[in-house]
Amino acid sequence: MYVPRLFAEADPARIRAWADAWPFATLFTAGALGPYATHVPLLRDGDDRLVGHVARANPQVEDLGGTALAVFSGPHAMIRSDWYAQPEVHVPTWNYAAVHATGTARVLDDPLPALDLLMARFQPADRIPSGEAERDAFVAKLARAVVAFEIRVERWEGKAKLSQNRDPEDRRRVREALRARGEGDDLVIAAWMDRLE
Repeated sequence: MYVPRLFAEADPARIRAWADAWPFATLFTAGALGPYATHVPLLRDGDDRLVGHVARANPQVEDLGGTALAVFSGPHAMIRSDWYAQPEVHVPTWNYAAVHATGTARVLDDPLPALDLLMARFQPADRIPSGEAERDAFVAKLARAVVAFEIRVERWEGKAKLSQNRDPEDRRRVREALRARGEGDDLVIAAWMDRLE
């Protein structure tokens, strides 16, 4: 990821916290299929391990034995050039935050721990059978339809592009315009920008 120093997030704990907050990621591989992407939830299991699963029928399963890139996209908002004091010298841009986690992917022999972790985060407890035998049967049925995998993360990168390269007056104007527009992540991006002031 292209990360100019001004936009780089250097705190590893904050980068990991962002990945936790935005768990729906895009998983990229470049093996026998060539460049290939799947959109999946990924959860951290320890500092530098991500776990997830794909459908058993997904051809990307064949590429889960090499380098993988997981991209976690956070809040984002389009920034119009007419929001700047001198719009004629600026182009429209985008403010956003993102995390890239690069590492080695591999299929897990036992998918159950990964499924347990994912269900604990995303599945309401009252939607999982409560008896031990019933729950085990439920999870085993799910496990037959998916392939669980891990990524051992070797490099984390975090980027928050929030108009840090603009003067204070332009940053103020952008924050006000985002609040006035109030669409999508506009208010989130404005609040993130407030923290930089």
